[in-house]
Amino acid sequence: MVSEVSILIPIFNFDVTALVQKLLDQCQQAAISFEIICLDDASNDFFKKSNRKLKFLKNIIYEELPTNISRAAIRNKLAMRAKYSYLLFLDNDSCLVTEQFIINYLQAADLFSVFIGGTEYPSWAPETTYRLHWHYGRHREQRPAAIRQQQPYKKLQVNNLFVSRTLYLANPLPEVVQTYGHEDTLWGLYLEKANIPVQHLNNPVLHVGLEPVTSFLVKTEQAIVNMVDLQNTNNSSFSSSLYWVYKILKKCRLLGAFTWFFKKIKPFLLIQLQSGRPHLFLFDVYKLGLLAHVIQKKNKSF
Repeated sequence: MVSEVSILIPIFNFDVTALVQKLLDQCQQAAISFEIICLDDASNDFFKKSNRKLKFLKNIIYEELPTNISRAAIRNKLAMRAKYSYLLFLDNDSCLVTEQFIINYLQAADLFSVFIGGTEYPSWAPETTYRLHWHYGRHREQRPAAIRQQQPYKKLQVNNLFVSRTLYLANPLPEVVQTYGHEDTLWGLYLEKANIPVQHLNNPVLHVGLEPVTSFLVKTEQAIVNMVDLQNTNNSSFSSSLYWVYKILKKCRLLGAFTWFFKKIKPFLLIQLQSGRPHLFLFDVYKLGLLAHVIQKKNKSF
């Protein structure tokens, strides 16, 4: 069993004191060598003030960056800062759901694999403004390990990741993506090309930091822009089901009709997605329309 770990938490506008305390308790109970490194990525003063008390706790390192950097860059910086042989990456809006969370990773880990614990979302429905993110998370991201393991490199999520420091530093998250979306998907592609095993475990964290629908839709569009850029730069090796549908429409000469139709129904889609009962099929239609628009816009710029 692994006997040491560096727990790495990038922070942006979130209070992580409760999460850190639970991690601290579990690590002490496991009687291992550990450190918890919290790196603030230029949060506002309210959250900085709340989290600064962590620097007075034993085994906790709390530091602040003067300017915001990318999601990949801050994780790579944390990995280089770590001193122990194994790394546990957790997003700041995670909540532990089992008292065996740390032990589960320590017992499963090896030097040559990447371990993904998975994500759960609250079982209770939140306020309407958070409903789309919650609904999407519950039905698209919350999957048991057996299902994720069927396609271990696809839709990889690094919000709950355990890996040896040596392996990670040799294969860090690619920093080509500067805005939100798909840096972890691209990393999965790199891991697959390098034949690095990815093991999916049923060791989830609860995702409690839901995005308001307006913010979630903005990030969705950013992710689609990134997806188009990655598709172009990786010579079609970067793929998704959304791209597959787009290609079918194009091949069947239906893309023009769909684009026209999307422009007509977009306002109604937005109303539905912001309602208390957002439909994921309509969200897929919305994303497909955005994808067609982004590709068309980029083609015109060349």
